[in-house]
Amino acid sequence: MFLKFFLAILPILWLIIALSVLKIAGHKACLIALAITAVLAAGYWKLSLICTATAGLEGILNALWPICLVIVAALFTYNLTLETGAMELIKKMLASVSVDQRVLLLIIGWGFGNFMEGMAGFGTAVAIPASMLAAIGINPILSVIACLVVNSTPTAFGSVGVPTVTLASVTNLDALQLSGSVALIQVILTFLSPFFMVFIVGKGFKALKSVLPMVLIASLSFTVPWFIAAQVIGCELPNIIGSIISMICMVAAARFLNKNPEPEYRVQLSGEEQSSGFTASEGVKAWSPFILIFLLLMFTSTLCPPIHNLIADIKTTVTVYAGDNPGSLSFSWINTPGIMIFIAAIIGGLIQGASFGTMGKVLIETLKKYWKTILTICCVMATAKIMGYSGMISDIAAALVVVAGPFYPLISPLVGALGAFIKGIDKSNKKRFYEWLLKGYRYSLVLGCSMAVILVCTPVIRIKRILKREISKSMNMKVAGNGNIYVMNEISKALMKSGIKTVKKVPSKVYSLPTKMINGIVKDLFDYVSDREFYVSGEDISIYINSADIMLEGKKELVEKVQTAIVKGFVVNNIYLTNDDKSRKIEREINSIWLKWTAEEISSEEAAARLIKLTNQSFEEDMSYDERALLSVQLNEVQNEILIKRQKDLGISK
Repeated sequence: MFLKFFLAILPILWLIIALSVLKIAGHKACLIALAITAVLAAGYWKLSLICTATAGLEGILNALWPICLVIVAALFTYNLTLETGAMELIKKMLASVSVDQRVLLLIIGWGFGNFMEGMAGFGTAVAIPASMLAAIGINPILSVIACLVVNSTPTAFGSVGVPTVTLASVTNLDALQLSGSVALIQVILTFLSPFFMVFIVGKGFKALKSVLPMVLIASLSFTVPWFIAAQVIGCELPNIIGSIISMICMVAAARFLNKNPEPEYRVQLSGEEQSSGFTASEGVKAWSPFILIFLLLMFTSTLCPPIHNLIADIKTTVTVYAGDNPGSLSFSWINTPGIMIFIAAIIGGLIQGASFGTMGKVLIETLKKYWKTILTICCVMATAKIMGYSGMISDIAAALVVVAGPFYPLISPLVGALGAFIKGIDKSNKKRFYEWLLKGYRYSLVLGCSMAVILVCTPVIRIKRILKREISKSMNMKVAGNGNIYVMNEISKALMKSGIKTVKKVPSKVYSLPTKMINGIVKDLFDYVSDREFYVSGEDISIYINSADIMLEGKKELVEKVQTAIVKGFVVNNIYLTNDDKSRKIEREINSIWLKWTAEEISSEEAAARLIKLTNQSFEEDMSYDERALLSVQLNEVQNEILIKRQKDLGISK
């Protein structure tokens, strides 16, 4: 298992080391990561070459459309406004609102950025505001980081509420209620986001301190109407309403606050720029690409159903991956933000006096300048898809579960992050994505609370075991119906056969409270439901029955004896002790042979022949040592029962 974990996480480790320690260029490091992933997937995980290639191709296509499309379109718009000179006028107009970079950061990155997320999404809320912030003199890297941080909160209501609307539709939940719940979960982080933004760009509390009133206005003017809109109106308009009100409030406040910022935060203008004025028509002309972006995104969104529905169907859905359970890719040829930004940029460029030749030159220069970025994104997405389809991410998660044990909730965000890395942006599979998004909110809350309880209970349990010189051992379990009472009775029967007397008890709260909390969501995670938390107790042994496992606690020798007795006793019941699908398939077959033999549907000879075949098969399967050992005990137990019956039938005594 741990070898698998190391090999599976190797591409990610390589990227971390290559980028942070070795300082290798991003596109080169990602190319090598892709090569490592492809070799491991084909060589170790036995993913066929065609499946590996098509998985990588799916990732590349997913990267190009719509991710790279949006990025290139936004950069093209920015570079075109530089070419026409419009960006200098935009810079001067922004300076007329405020000469403080931090104030403009809030207006553009926070207000306009949230507006772009509410209207379009797909990275426009980062790409366009970040380019504008770079134009006024803010460090481009810090601009991007700040916009990314801010964009972490409004995404649930992005693209006119598409994520939450889709989630409500596939889960049959009330959209308004769901919208309110999502807003409640996010409200604190949403309020704090502009503070983080100024802190990042200003490189510390000093920058934040002197502009604190402005940050408070920016935060409250967005968060309050955003929260009210989510509770009262629904999920379509919170970002749009909040951002518009916020921008109005910030522009008004900027006329009174921070008129004379510190020199290090002041927008730098040349003497000519400061002295020259501008007319309203010049201003509209300079802003025309961004005005058109706003108009096109608004009229092609769900706010305008006739146009949206007309162009939404102009798309192509394809299946690229050649293996099992492939995903699908949908290419919206018109109704995608990248296309709308390109159209707006071209029309805006014509308004600003740029020829088609000039625009073509700017586009080519943009592609030449940023081809490494495009290559990097393609390699990352291809790596992610190959890791996902090969099962590498599943093995990473499985190893983390084993290592973490009861502390798994502490590292579960890491697994979620890896899953997001693997999944990428897959708008063609909204149902699956948003279903798990909703479950994530609920699971996080329950697991977080249970984790707090576990942190308190675990030391108490450990100290108790040390004092009694006891050990604990966990056994995987899956019940095919009937629940824990059934399991408890079967355990008692199995132990009685081995001469171990037991009594049924209800566990103490220190054991049962985390389980009770998790049982509230367990039916969504597994295909069975725990009914009550019981345990059976015998002399120097306690057996706790949880939702997904059996925990043995007692003296080492007795724990091992009980474990063997349970494995033998469960061989003919609808209880699975193995963990993976291959092993459970063999378990089911053992159960089937036993039931048919006891019902005299098959002869002892036929049953024995089937078991021999199954024995050979089980040892050929790719499974862990523990799983193989469990199956061996079960196979031997059934074979012994058949042998004993045949000896009795033949009059042969032991």
